Amino acid sequence: MEIFGASRTVNPIGQIRGSEFAKVYMGSLVALAQSFQAQYGRQSKPIMSIGDPNIYFVPGQAQGSVSLGRLLGADGMLGLLNSGIANCGTIQNLQLTAGGGRCLVAPSQTLNFGGGILESVSVGLTAGNPEIVESYQMKISSMEKV
Repeated sequence: MEIFGASRTVNPIGQIRGSEFAKVYMGSLVALAQSFQAQYGRQSKPIMSIGDPNIYFVPGQAQGSVSLGRLLGADGMLGLLNSGIANCGTIQNLQLTAGGGRCLVAPSQTLNFGGGILESVSVGLTAGNPEIVESYQMKISSMEKV
């Protein structure tokens, strides 16, 4: 018997989603990313009133950031900047899709990020290990799961 009284249902067809089937969509660019991190939140300000035992919270505007590293594609994201898609540094369409890969029972999950603007670009090259490492930091104003 479960000591906390919780019931559990086991799904035998579930599996861990592999990251090798994740794609990043930015405008017309479809790429694979070795590193993808997103943070999204909003501040909540507590308001107290004299004589009222309740504490009320007023939520602020939500915003966040997206960090991408090592994009694999024809040009990387640098090909999108100031190339006629939008104003320099503005990302019109940013989307992350993690597919189920070869497992047919696992549907793909998609996150859409809106109002993205490029905040910083970092490119590095190491002589001992000849590979270019690039990373991009963006601010976003909305995030939704599709």
